[in-house]
This record gives sequence, structure tokens and C-alpha cells, in this order.
Amino acid sequence: MPEGVEDHPALADPFVRSVIAEPTVAKLPAITRFLAHRVAEDAGVHQDAAVRAALELLDGRAAGHRVPADEPLRQRLQARADEWQAASRVGPDPEAFRRMHAALGVTGATAGRAAGGIVDSSNMLWGASGRHAGPGGQREELVMQFGVFTVGDVTVDPTNGREPTEHERIKAMVTIALKAEEVGLDVFATGEHHNPPFVPSSPTTMLGYIAARTSRLLLSTATTLITTNDPVKIAEDYAMLQHLADGRVDLMMGRGNTGPVYPWFGQDIRNGIPLAIENYDLLRRLWREDVVDWKGRFRTPLQSFTATPRPLDGVPPFVWHGSIRSPEIAEQAAYYGDGFFANHIFWPKEHTQRMVGLYRQRFEHYGHGSADQAIVGLGGQVFMRRNSQDAVREFRPYFDNAPVYGHGPSLEEFTAQTPLTVGSPQQVIDRTLGFRDYVGDYQRQLFLVDHAGLPLKTVLEQLDILGEEVVPVLRKEFDSLRPAHVPEAPTHAALVAAAGGAKDGTVHAVDDVTGKAPGAAR
Repeated sequence: MPEGVEDHPALADPFVRSVIAEPTVAKLPAITRFLAHRVAEDAGVHQDAAVRAALELLDGRAAGHRVPADEPLRQRLQARADEWQAASRVGPDPEAFRRMHAALGVTGATAGRAAGGIVDSSNMLWGASGRHAGPGGQREELVMQFGVFTVGDVTVDPTNGREPTEHERIKAMVTIALKAEEVGLDVFATGEHHNPPFVPSSPTTMLGYIAARTSRLLLSTATTLITTNDPVKIAEDYAMLQHLADGRVDLMMGRGNTGPVYPWFGQDIRNGIPLAIENYDLLRRLWREDVVDWKGRFRTPLQSFTATPRPLDGVPPFVWHGSIRSPEIAEQAAYYGDGFFANHIFWPKEHTQRMVGLYRQRFEHYGHGSADQAIVGLGGQVFMRRNSQDAVREFRPYFDNAPVYGHGPSLEEFTAQTPLTVGSPQQVIDRTLGFRDYVGDYQRQLFLVDHAGLPLKTVLEQLDILGEEVVPVLRKEFDSLRPAHVPEAPTHAALVAAAGGAKDGTVHAVDDVTGKAPGAAR
């Protein structure tokens, strides 16, 4: 270990010392610098000074530099463990996530089961063959889910200068969901935002309304803000939605991409990863334990608390963890045996390949199954016309003026470097089938088709093409390539079967005088 580190109050933590001293890391100066930067940056030093101070400290040249020692470094450093290792391609620290949970005070049956390699019943979707055992022991065919997701942006149509009203945009989102079911898609997912130019601030309200208008469509979220929402409210809202939708519900946890949302909801963006870890651990307990006693860092304690209603059939909704760039979230998904959804929109395929690869490796490490049995979802963007020239010509003004990626790389550069596909239906089919080459067999594919000011009429035409020409081919091709041991996409029915059948989770109030629940034996 470099001299001076032992004497430094912020870097004397045994975990940090073990990382710095690890032989593989010592041979990789670039990774040592990456770790050093993160240590100093997380300790509260100005970023410019952080690089210099951390490098000097690790080289043993500047014992006089003092990074503040009163900052709660342990959880930040441990949350970074897999980030630096993923960047170095050394491989994750087998104990990093366990220590991170311990540092954050995440304890109890949930953490113990996962750390010990005991698979939660919610993750046991498949028998040894990889296929879900249906009633009477019959094997259901493998299923891959296809659908659309929306961020609910209110954006000017650059071809005519018209901006929809919030009312029009909300109604359009509902129309898109209904159309998705009509054309044979499986999933509709909405984002969650609390700032203009977005409208979906209450996903469960919208999804509850859509549930009443549909019969088959699976309703999900493109982001449920686990960092700034109260886990108690998430537990109750989505259990209620489960009941209303007869189980056609799952959700995707995420941290969002709007920095100001943290203080709006009384949180600090610098606690983003610790919030995601603590809040999700509490959410799982609220769904799985009838009575919860809990104390953490970021909300008031709970004493003898029961979230109501209880999950439908005694089985919580399936959870995906969505991420664009955070290895910690891939690790969290793997730790619990949950699904991992890679955004797969703004980054080249190599980035997605690394993120999914890390998740698969850690899924296997925690004893949930082999790496290729991990539950993976991907995003994607498409725009189609019968021939590619028409698609490019029509979509170009929307791309060039889009708030997210407009006025940057050209459409041609963006389609070459990211999964965005603008062209014919066959081009979309070929490109999407190619995703399997770098992420392996996966369970869910969601397309973004209603952004950047595209008019509703055009979006509905995109859905017709998806449902009639693209998805049927993708279903057939993906299914023919998928090995028998790779699991099907998660559904409420599969979760219930894995849990041994439906159970009434109703918790009856106890009479203050008799101490018995209503109807109990006297």
C-alpha cells in the first residue's frame, strides 16, 4: 500500500485499504486513479482538487493533504466498489454488496436470504427445464414480451410548430396504450416525471385507468422513482394497482435523470445510490412481511406497520431495476434476483453489453441460477416506413430538433453508434435480432415511438407496423433461438405458481380488547 494512506483519516477505512492494496488493482494505474478520484470526490473535496489530492495521497507524496473525515464515506465507497471494478474489467468483489448493505443498515431476512444464496420464491419462476410449469404439470411455451414505453414529453412538432396541451398529451398516452393492446403488443410502460415538459407525474393513476380499458395488456413503468418516492406509498399504490388490474402489473425502479427532483422531495442527489438501496430494501419488506418494524437513514421509523392492501394472491409485483450507466443498480438487481432493464438508447452497444454482462455474472454469483437465466429487458427506439428513404426523410426534422439529442450528432451518426433504428420494418427486425448477439437471450423488448413531437397519428401508424409486421417475426425468431433452460418473461401467473398457488394476504385488524382478529376462534 502506498505510504501515507494509513495515516490519512478518510482513506484509512479497511475496505478502502484492501481495494488499494489489491494486487490486480496495483497493476492498473488508470484504475487506481479512478478509485482515487471517486474517494476524494465522494469525501466532499472540490472535483479539481480531488484528482490532485487523491493521486498524491495514493502515491504517498502528500500526507499533509486532509480529506474531511467526518463524511459518511463507508457507504459511498462500498457503493462504488463494483463501478471501479466494472470499469477495470477485473471482476466484482464478491463481498462488496454485502458490506454495502451492512454499512447502510440493511439487515434482516431479505438481505440474509440473498447474501446466503437462498432464492426468494418470487424469483423461482421456472423448473429445472427453464419452462414454467403450468396447471397439471404442463409446460407453457417460452414467451418474450414486446411493448412500448413513453416518457410523456410535451414537445413541439418541428414540422408545423404546434405544441400539444398537457390534456392532449395525457389522452394520447392512453390512446397509445389501447392501441398497443389492439395490435397484439404485450406491455405498456409509462415514465415518472415531476417537471415540465413531462406529464406522467402519477403513473398509478394513469395505469389504473388503462387497466379498466384493457384486458390483456401488462402495465408497467419506465421509471418508478425509488429515490424520492416514499417506499410505503410505492408499496401501497402498486399493490392497489395489482388488484385493480388482476395482476397485470410490474414496475421498474430507477433514479430518474432530473437532478432538481431530489430537493423537491426533501432529498439530496448525492445520496442517490444509498437512497435506492435503503428504500428498495424497505419496499421488499413491506410487500413480504405483514408487520414491519424498521429504522433507516432517510425516513421516519416504522413500528408494527402493515401496508395495505396486501399484494394480490400473496405475491408482490415483479420488479425490474432500470439503469443507463450505474453498475451499482445492475448489482442490486442481481443481489435480489430481480430483473435488470438496460435503457439501451443513448449509449453504444458495448456499454450495454458490459452492464448486462455484469448483471448476469452477479446474478449467478448470488445463487439465483446460471448467468444466462438472468432476467433482462432492453429499450430501443425505432421509426419505420415501407422503405428506409421515406423513414429517414420523415424522421429527420424530429431528430434534429429533439430536446434530448437534437443539435448534436447527425441522424446517421446516432443510428450508427446507438440502437436507434430508422428505416424499413425489415431493418428494424434485423437490428433488433442483433441485440441478442451482445446481451444474450432476454425476456422483454420495449420500443420508444412517441417522443420528439411526433403527432399521434404517426405514432399509431408505428404501432400498426410493429404489431403487424415486426413483432410477429421477432417472436418467432427469438423463440427459435432461445435454449429450453432460459426462462420465459415474468408474469403474475408464473410468480403465483412458483409460490405454490394463490394465497389471500388480507391482514385482519386485532380487537384492542380481546386481542383477537375478527372471526378468530373464541
